[in-house]
Amino acid sequence: AEEKTAEDTKATKKDKKGKKGKKGKEAPRKLDDDHDDHHDHEDHYNAEHHDQEKDNNTIHRPRVFSVRPQLTGTTSAMLKKKAAEKQAKQDEKDHNHIPLTEEEKESKRVMTEASHKRMREKSKEPAQACYNNGLGLGLPFHAETGEINLTNRGLKSDIAEGLSQVLLHQGLSDPPVGSLHSLVLRTNMIRFDGCERLCNSLKYDINRVLVYMDLSECSIGVKGAKAVGDMLKQNESLLEIRLKYNQIGHEGTAHLAEGLAHNFTLENLSLKGNAILDIGCEHLGAIHFGSLIDLDLRENYIGNHGCEALAKGFKGNRCLRRLNVRENPFGDEGRWAIGGELLAKKKKYWKKQKEKRVYEGNEYRAPTQREKDLAIPKIDFANLNIEPRPVLAWAVMTECPKCVCTVM
Repeated sequence: AEEKTAEDTKATKKDKKGKKGKKGKEAPRKLDDDHDDHHDHEDHYNAEHHDQEKDNNTIHRPRVFSVRPQLTGTTSAMLKKKAAEKQAKQDEKDHNHIPLTEEEKESKRVMTEASHKRMREKSKEPAQACYNNGLGLGLPFHAETGEINLTNRGLKSDIAEGLSQVLLHQGLSDPPVGSLHSLVLRTNMIRFDGCERLCNSLKYDINRVLVYMDLSECSIGVKGAKAVGDMLKQNESLLEIRLKYNQIGHEGTAHLAEGLAHNFTLENLSLKGNAILDIGCEHLGAIHFGSLIDLDLRENYIGNHGCEALAKGFKGNRCLRRLNVRENPFGDEGRWAIGGELLAKKKKYWKKQKEKRVYEGNEYRAPTQREKDLAIPKIDFANLNIEPRPVLAWAVMTECPKCVCTVM
């Protein structure tokens, strides 16, 4: 008996040593290409906001969860209402808008409902066929599927035909049918015609189901960017869109900016690797970044002039909280332009507070930290050193003999 117990103790010690050795030899966890983007779409969802079945392939429809109220103190409805009031004042000033009568509004509403009903009935059978055959790919796809990832499957534009019918049906169905809230088509040659089909369906997402779409490396080009911009004018469900490496250029950026100016729901947009140049930055700065909270502009050949255009976009903007302009060939002048504009905005705020304190006297109440954070937003530049022009920047610069850069 004593010999058996001794053998058992030796065996247990060997097992423990083996387990320790295995733990020590574990390979480091590999991170995917998007881990450093700070755009992880899972941040939009919380375990408290949706129920997940035992089968991980099917997720019930989540509630649309926005981080805008927590970060900016506003909602998309508030922004939309404020923009409508501003537009109404401008139209009244220009005398170029005739308001509709109640009869005209009612007839317009009836026509819209009839149009939606026709599209709903027309898309019902194709959508059901896609659920039955798994989009023609044999996938476990049905009305309760919450996420679908078709990354790098060699798909063409014809895959967008079935998906567009599914998106149209779940967006217009009454009562709501369909739970697809996340669509990833990354690295598939769907091109601009496939992108156009998807965007035409998302114009009618009345049920606000789809909140995340990734069309990176899909070769959508300028025409695809125009389709996305037109869709953003009507869509009120998408929270994040990724359009990396799609040859959009500055022309496509102009179309996107036109759509962002009329969209108050989209929070995250990634335009990495699209060569938007300084001209594209002018388009984004002209609309003050729309209502975006997070904008990714890496690898876009942005110079100092582009940074100056982006700096102008901070005037009147209270939504943007993160701007990633790393991996672009701008220099100190570009950093100083952005930093100088943010400093000027901060000085302007405190000047108004000083005038308010003089005017109100003893009734003046100092702003809380929350009010200061909302009025002077702290913007994350992805660890990039953004600062105003130093006081001694006018000093004579001398070339460093060991490198091409210049030093004091």
